[in-house]
Amino acid sequence: MTREEAVNKNLDLSFEFDRYLFEHPGFAEKIPNNAVVVLLPEYDPKLRKYNLDVAKKNREPEQPLVLVEIASLRPQKSRLVRPKLTVANDFKPVGAHVRRIANGQKMKKKAIAL
Repeated sequence: MTREEAVNKNLDLSFEFDRYLFEHPGFAEKIPNNAVVVLLPEYDPKLRKYNLDVAKKNREPEQPLVLVEIASLRPQKSRLVRPKLTVANDFKPVGAHVRRIANGQKMKKKAIAL
């Protein structure tokens, strides 16, 4: 696994872990101050090994090591509710659009319900 691959995967994993901590403050309270927190995804053995190796290398003596084993990630879902998509065939910059409406002209558009 390259460093870049690990960084990209860890960005997603860290975001989800931060969200989990926000939603479960009691979990966050169990983490000692100044601890090295290592996210260990069970579903990705290469990233798991990479994260553990980096943590061991960068950990200071006497610094607490917290291992967070993650069984899986749920699929991401959008929180949008019934969005409506409009395709404007003769789109003009906002200023021109506003002037056309003020002059009584209408935009040609096609609405697509999702």
